[in-house]
Amino acid sequence: MSKAGYDATAIARFFALLEKKLGDRSGTSMLSTHPGTPERKRDILDYAGALKAKQQPQ
Repeated sequence: MSKAGYDATAIARFFALLEKKLGDRSGTSMLSTHPGTPERKRDILDYAGALKAKQQPQ
């Protein structure tokens, strides 16, 4: 999606807003089918950073 021009960090901003509205529910991620909001936000930002590094000319 980043190749198509989408901001890879936009979903992380969404999760930050969700976390602000609903609070930190990371303690429930172990019992869930999806990781908690803080983990999702961290993983997305890590992935976006890796994409950015990969796309920079060497």
